[in-house]
Amino acid sequence: MFWALIMLGGLLASHVYAQGSGQVTGEIILTLESNVSEILPRQSPRAPTTTTGDPASMRMKDTATLKVCIQNGRITVGDVKREFTFIGKSELKTVDAKTDCTPIHQTRSNIDIRRPGNWRKEEWDVKVRVMRPEDAEKKFIMKLKHRVSLRDVVRPRTPEGRRERRTLEASVIGGLPKGKYRVEVSTEALVSFFGGMASQSHNVCTGITDTFITQFYPTDPGEKLTSRVSQDQHSTHIDTVVPYRKYPLVGSWEIDYDPQGCGGSNIIWQIKKREVDSTLSVQWSFKPNDPCQRLALMIEHDLTYAEGYLDKTAQEKARKQYEKELRKAEENNTEKPNLFEIYTCYVDRYVYERDKGFPPPAGELDCENPQQVGGVGNEIWVDDQCILVPEPEYRKRAKDSCTPEEIVAGVIAHENTHVAQCLDKDSVSYKTRDLAVWGGLEAAAHLVGIANMLGSLKRLCPNYDTTSYETRMETINRSRPKQ
Repeated sequence: MFWALIMLGGLLASHVYAQGSGQVTGEIILTLESNVSEILPRQSPRAPTTTTGDPASMRMKDTATLKVCIQNGRITVGDVKREFTFIGKSELKTVDAKTDCTPIHQTRSNIDIRRPGNWRKEEWDVKVRVMRPEDAEKKFIMKLKHRVSLRDVVRPRTPEGRRERRTLEASVIGGLPKGKYRVEVSTEALVSFFGGMASQSHNVCTGITDTFITQFYPTDPGEKLTSRVSQDQHSTHIDTVVPYRKYPLVGSWEIDYDPQGCGGSNIIWQIKKREVDSTLSVQWSFKPNDPCQRLALMIEHDLTYAEGYLDKTAQEKARKQYEKELRKAEENNTEKPNLFEIYTCYVDRYVYERDKGFPPPAGELDCENPQQVGGVGNEIWVDDQCILVPEPEYRKRAKDSCTPEEIVAGVIAHENTHVAQCLDKDSVSYKTRDLAVWGGLEAAAHLVGIANMLGSLKRLCPNYDTTSYETRMETINRSRPKQ
């Protein structure tokens, strides 16, 4: 019965696309890379010391990927992905060649010189964490600003000497004609820090080592930067909570734009000095919107997710990781972990490995690290009251990124299946903590959305071979637990 219903959903998919979408889709990737390193301090002949270890160094890579839509000469920004890695490290130890421990009242016959002398040690290891845009919007009602504009570089002049404004051309895809333009991009992300810094100072005369430790923890945007200090005789420990703050990335460069398709790359600016090496680079591509290709890619993507939710290995890893974090939370009397966020992270990793053909890079989808758990997130979801949110905002973002209406219909059909699972006979199963059951419900919802999009793909592209999709759908349907 279920299989018949989802196939019917595909046949009742949204209206047929008009011939030629009249849209141009684009992707812009801004990347800022910086490497900063210090040189070991010079040795002083008057107060000889020996310094060993690694001097301070910082490596940062900030990448913003923006999907844009050009329609009727207007440029809108749809999906935005921000990846920000920052690694700051230092481990230095400085030892005095000698220290005179002779008390002032002692005679020169009782000189107490220690070799080596006093030493000082400094270590720090700081990283950053970027909040997902959907979390900023969903949890904290924060709107991050993203803007892309194309301005004419070469325009004819009027008899009065003014530059003419380029008129929209209805016959041109997207309404924006071929020409040289200056692209201006600005985007924001919420960023916070975590990690720690430590310093030690050892007095060889007393044998005492003084320790100073600072730990950084991310906290919600809008909170204040606060610190809690604990001390004993020879140690100080400071816990500092660092609120998420908006971190911008901007760039401007010229392109030869062609609505029939264009792309390229460029270095916007570069700084190279002895200790600093920073580069802001960009890649871009524009092409006419092809709803058939995007439907096929989305179907492929959702099929892999449905398979990921049924993967026994992902479920088992999620259970073990949850139990490990739960024990730690109970021991430290801290907030309990979220089982479904951990599970989602492992499913996201499953999909990444099958889409890319290799594991995610270090620091990305690290499901064993509580700082990284949460996965790629959803733009639209079903809340605890079985209500689909935020549908209007999702539809606007989809329109702004030229997402075909057939894909939007498939996503809505998927989420409405979750609404039904939440409200109807599956409500108990929907709220269960059994990952096998929950994974089966997710796979079922994916099948509904896929069937919806598959019906649209067949109608729009009658010559498109969908056999492999249908075979995978049958396999998924047989494999999923029947509620």
